[in-house]
Amino acid sequence: MKRKHLFFLIIPIAYLVLEYFKFPLIPHYYSTSPDPTYIYLMNGLNIADGNWELGHYDNPGTPLHILTGFMLWFIHLFSGQGDIVDDVIMNPEFYLKRCISILFFIKALTLFFVGYKISRITKSLFIGLGFQLIPLFILERLSCPGLINPDLLLDILSLLFVAYLFPILYRQNQPISYKETALYVAPLALIVGAIAATKISSIGLVFVPLLVFAGWRSKALFLITCVGGFFLFTLPVLSRLDEFLNFIMGIATHKGQYGTGEVGFITLVDFTNNVYRLYSREITLILTYLISLIAGSYFSIKRSNIWGFLLLGIAFAYTFQTIVIGKHFSYHYTLPMHYLFILTLFSFAKLLKDEGYLNWIKNKKWIISLGLLLFLVVGVARAFNHNIFKPYASTKMIATDSFLRNRIQPTLFFPGKGNSTSSYVQPALWFGKLYSGYTTRWDRAIELEDAYPSSYFYNISSEKIEDWNTVIPFWMICKQHNLLDIYVRDQSYYDVKKIIQNKLKKWSWPDTVISINNIYQNKASKEAIYQLTINKEWFSTNYVAIFKKVMTFDGEQKKHLFVSKNNSKPMKLTMVEVMVGDFVTASIWRKSANKKCFIEFRGHNGYYDHTGYITNRKGPWEKITITYEVSQENEGPLDITIRNVTNNSAFFDDLEISIVRQLKK
Repeated sequence: MKRKHLFFLIIPIAYLVLEYFKFPLIPHYYSTSPDPTYIYLMNGLNIADGNWELGHYDNPGTPLHILTGFMLWFIHLFSGQGDIVDDVIMNPEFYLKRCISILFFIKALTLFFVGYKISRITKSLFIGLGFQLIPLFILERLSCPGLINPDLLLDILSLLFVAYLFPILYRQNQPISYKETALYVAPLALIVGAIAATKISSIGLVFVPLLVFAGWRSKALFLITCVGGFFLFTLPVLSRLDEFLNFIMGIATHKGQYGTGEVGFITLVDFTNNVYRLYSREITLILTYLISLIAGSYFSIKRSNIWGFLLLGIAFAYTFQTIVIGKHFSYHYTLPMHYLFILTLFSFAKLLKDEGYLNWIKNKKWIISLGLLLFLVVGVARAFNHNIFKPYASTKMIATDSFLRNRIQPTLFFPGKGNSTSSYVQPALWFGKLYSGYTTRWDRAIELEDAYPSSYFYNISSEKIEDWNTVIPFWMICKQHNLLDIYVRDQSYYDVKKIIQNKLKKWSWPDTVISINNIYQNKASKEAIYQLTINKEWFSTNYVAIFKKVMTFDGEQKKHLFVSKNNSKPMKLTMVEVMVGDFVTASIWRKSANKKCFIEFRGHNGYYDHTGYITNRKGPWEKITITYEVSQENEGPLDITIRNVTNNSAFFDDLEISIVRQLKK
């Protein structure tokens, strides 16, 4: 390495030092929002275990899932103990911290690469150093805590995007053969494909190289390679492409966030407000847009200059991103736009220099050095003025964490309103499980149950209680434990004592079977812990199984039930009579390459439910279980059916049904 190249280590090292001092700002990753850190942890665990089946596809985010999987495997190789799945589930924070450290190190290496590559192409140390300052002008990223999320990978990919533009911009001769053209466009096209696969909203970057490449052949090969790269990086979720496209269409055709609300694009008032929120927060964004639009239009149309086309491509990218964010505002969607700020300033300066407007600074390195220093000072001042070392909100939970350190009790978790943070790791793992394998083979519920037994969760979306596997009634928890902790994330949202009193009244339970005491409060974080003392014997006596049935299908030719592919019509297996309050459990063994093979409850009034959970596995067979607490309107006959809506044949065997009923009310 030449001595001048050592200069390119300064900013990457400074970046690593900055992130090192920010690490303590987060006491635990589970006490931040588990979205998306624990989603990527659990999906990455699938890949690390050799199972390329993912439950999360929203972003789609697949490149980060794959990278997380390889990082988990690598960390376990040198620091893990026993089975990788059990080790990660038992020590998620250990693995998360090391994964994030690796991502920081990769970003630091990328910063070095950007400075080195651009300086080598431009033959200017100052230009290389200038482009290394890009992160100083992205306040959203400087103030963001270290989390596994798509934005951190977008940082890396966007830096590579800028670096690999320069060989195109400084190339003297256009490629002649198809092979030479393919090698010419491939690096940038694959990077754009990876960026789109990481966060589809960033696809507007495709306009920048598209306008920079000269000739239809280069443009066509670029687009084809981009599409091919996108499909390559999304292979683990390719089977769910239809769901991903429906998700995107839902966002595009509905007024609310994430495809909710009324059908339509968006109201003009909301769109205008979102655009204002976008450009009023960062002066760098509006500067980039105006310079690229005005200078790009002039120099590309009037002068046919490649740097002008670059600016025009940036203007198109900004226009696309403005529409996306105006429709579906969230500030982190602006991330790739920020990486075009310094590129825009440099391109504009290059155009002015080529036109002779900057001849007065020619051969005056002190002016360039002063400008670079000013750039650095402004960036650092902006960073510290933004209070990037502000403690994360979860620091208020440290006191609760200290209280819980030596407390091991069965626990029912109540989340806060729109807030998934917790002083326990279990809710974060449960949240990650929901998005890593809710309908896939590798949902990890069995391993989680073994690692964290007697954990129960109040699902705010369905208003039901779940364990790691299934929906369960509250009386079933009372049947299993004499003592139960109830953790409330936000006391202002849940009145637990009133909830318990309503349970007693609804099911005519004696007041003496449950008593409740508040044993801990954290006023700063609004957390509370209650302890229930339960008459376990009363529940065991009064809730008993009144019906059991087993169907083995041994009369079938191959001693199991065959269901052909695309058989969307329900196949009735049996029927049971149910009363209000009955708890019905049905399980069946399933063998299928695709998981959209359901066991269902179907009521006489049109009600049906097909959310089955994997509760056991034996080779290619998996046991799926469905539970249901009968409501007033669904009393009467209840059909047990199966259905196969996949493109593969499915096999079912050993149906078991049970009904538990309260004997006395």
